[in-house]
Amino acid sequence: VGDKRQQQQPLAQRLSWQELASTRIFAEICKRTADLVAHWQAIGWCHGVLNTDNMSIVGLTIDYGPYGFMTHFDQEYVCNLSDHSGRYSYKQQPAMCQWNLQKLAESWELMFPRQKATF
Repeated sequence: VGDKRQQQQPLAQRLSWQELASTRIFAEICKRTADLVAHWQAIGWCHGVLNTDNMSIVGLTIDYGPYGFMTHFDQEYVCNLSDHSGRYSYKQQPAMCQWNLQKLAESWELMFPRQKATF
């Protein structure tokens, strides 16, 4: 009976305040990152090195070198001459931002472990 009652509670009531705050904050970081990369994609701008340390939780990026604008549409466009595999190509930018967000989430789990509740 207790488990069933717990499952019927809204998610916000089953999370600790730390988990709830981190979930809301993380959702906002994801939204801002998605908005940022969507704007890049819309204007044909490429960030040459989208490592985790080049992203910010406020929805912007730092360390802009190398970067570039496409002169014509090419989803394989790479502005970083040392990126031979296309890891940071135009088409990979959304996936790289998502990967960076996943790494952030993994690091937060160390501070805010998930409850063993069924969602």
